[in-house]
Amino acid sequence: MNHILKFLGRWQEFLIWMPLLVALCLVGYVVLGAFDRSASGDALALLLELVVRCAYLACVGGAAWLFKRTYLRDISAAEEAELHAAVHAGDTAARWLLIKDRLEWLFLLVLAASFLWVAR
Repeated sequence: MNHILKFLGRWQEFLIWMPLLVALCLVGYVVLGAFDRSASGDALALLLELVVRCAYLACVGGAAWLFKRTYLRDISAAEEAELHAAVHAGDTAARWLLIKDRLEWLFLLVLAASFLWVAR
């Protein structure tokens, strides 16, 4: 039983949270779609479009990660933990380095979305 719980703990994003979010998305679509009278089109086509949009978002995230890994310095998990510890100790340079890293991620997500928007 402990081995099963370890496995579920390690892969909880894909085994627990992803199906839950998909179910919530579908329930939200059905509930909110019932309120929207202008969405009287093909419901199956709208659900398939939702899947395609999620695939585009996954591609945007993957492209941003690939850009960051290739062209910019990607902070490893150990380095990020050290920086967070330094921020809690009061180091402002570490705080600005973490802020710069998050701004790079935001910029790269917008950049990847702008590249893939043309493909839509």
